[in-house]
Amino acid sequence: MNRIIDNKKVAIIGLGHPLRGDDYVGSYIAEKLKQLVRSSNILIVNAETVPELYTDVIREFKPDVLLIIDAVDFGGEPGEIIFSKLCDLEIVERDSLSHALPLYLVLKLMNVEERNVYILGIQPKNMNIRNSMSQKVLEHAEIIVKIIKDITQNNF
Repeated sequence: MNRIIDNKKVAIIGLGHPLRGDDYVGSYIAEKLKQLVRSSNILIVNAETVPELYTDVIREFKPDVLLIIDAVDFGGEPGEIIFSKLCDLEIVERDSLSHALPLYLVLKLMNVEERNVYILGIQPKNMNIRNSMSQKVLEHAEIIVKIIKDITQNNF
């Protein structure tokens, strides 16, 4: 992740529903990063379940890289992380990223090429309504926050 983010203009979008347990993990990470990361080359957006509302913001920012952070059910252990270019993900994993509009359409509206989009997915344990995030997912979310904060610390 270091070589992808370091010294680039990066938009980070956290996705997730605040009332659906581990589904909230992407938004949780975005909120934490917004408090910790201060760089004119980094845009952090907590899009919750509606990334299409931020298409103008992303398009105007003109990122080199778009990093989407979301709960992704890829059959791993709760809290397990995948990191991949969007174009390299299996279709099943790509489909699990959908919150409202299809992702390909959101990217088109943002004017971001798919080859510049990366997914940081965290395997959820529980995405039932009104549950909190599970301990394992929360622990891994904190690790991700620290890693991204450290990488972006010198990204001015």
